[in-house]
Amino acid sequence: MIPVKISNDGEVTYADVYDKWYEYGQKQWANSVILVDNPTKKYTEGEVISESDIRAYFVWIPKYKYKLFNMGTYTALESSQPASQVKEIIIEFGTGNTEEKDGVECVTPMTSGNSGQCKIGEYMTHPAFKSIPSNGFWVGKFETGYNQNSDVTTPITDTSKWTTANAQVNEKKPQNIIVKPNVYSWINSNVYNFFMSAYNFNRNLDSHMMKNTEWGAVAYLSYSKYGIMNEVRINNKTGYLTGYAADVKDGEASTTANKPWNTNTGYLASTTGNISGVYDMSGGNWEYMASYMDGYGVKNSNNVESGFTQEELNTYSKYLDKYSSSSEMRLYNYRILGDATGELGPFWNNGYLQSTWYEDISAFVYSTLPWVDRGRHYTGAAACGQFNFDRNIGSAIGGGGTRLILTPTK
Repeated sequence: MIPVKISNDGEVTYADVYDKWYEYGQKQWANSVILVDNPTKKYTEGEVISESDIRAYFVWIPKYKYKLFNMGTYTALESSQPASQVKEIIIEFGTGNTEEKDGVECVTPMTSGNSGQCKIGEYMTHPAFKSIPSNGFWVGKFETGYNQNSDVTTPITDTSKWTTANAQVNEKKPQNIIVKPNVYSWINSNVYNFFMSAYNFNRNLDSHMMKNTEWGAVAYLSYSKYGIMNEVRINNKTGYLTGYAADVKDGEASTTANKPWNTNTGYLASTTGNISGVYDMSGGNWEYMASYMDGYGVKNSNNVESGFTQEELNTYSKYLDKYSSSSEMRLYNYRILGDATGELGPFWNNGYLQSTWYEDISAFVYSTLPWVDRGRHYTGAAACGQFNFDRNIGSAIGGGGTRLILTPTK
């Protein structure tokens, strides 16, 4: 991985790590890139890196604790729309873990439906940094794309193969994963193929498919003083192209009423409100999370398969969030504290289930639809957002994609 600074126009420069190359207090998050196996040259600090030599962009999410603001114990809907509960999420960075200190901090239970000893107003280490022990993780800056060319070890030059259809494949090909702006998202695969491709992308960097708690960690950071402190703008670009932003808030799907990531409008689709953040967390394609309801991860009640066997779910449990079994998508108390689901209540039904955080769709996993998805689709308009959460069957469905995570230990 190469640390980089990204200028406002998208130009990528190899960063000098002994010079200031990020500043979270100024909403400038750290970025890095992975190059193709055979780049056109060997780059050194201070040099501009050719876009064609970049295979994947990542953004660093440092380990943090946050002040609990809602325990998410909801088991029913409100009869009418409640008042907005949107508020700044108070975050403190640090590499240590919180302990049990009544009224001060608590230990995350990290399990569905469990609150442990935690109370509102106490600090809790976010579970994303404990389930896979780390001092932070690298998140894909864009939705996971798919290289339709036959060889990703060389710079991407043949654009004739770049079509929406060629990125809709239900297969395991980690060598074809890319994370870049203005490419077609990889969609229409089952969760198993997404999961195993992400897992084998780079084992030296502990690569894996994003979990719901990891999405929650990014979403909460976006609504702290270190992030945009707003709902990120929808990517309403038709055709599943990464890194775009609608010209207006809650923009309808369009081929032209949007701007790319490296423009003033494009920055609004970033978790920081500038080019250093994470994109495509609202709209684009909806993203499967490596997160499911216990007892239904293999097949749901309609006998639709995710591609996993039960043995594989057990083997890779470290990289999966598991939720308590339920036949009701309104049991938000089955949340995992920190996953940005139940804590976003209270909830109500206005034609679809909504939260009090920007009225985003908020439907919990249950037996018929046991796999979590996030972010919504480019046609979602106001229902989209980084706080949107929904559920799906786990099989290959058009519009469903994924996101990549790296948790290196060095």
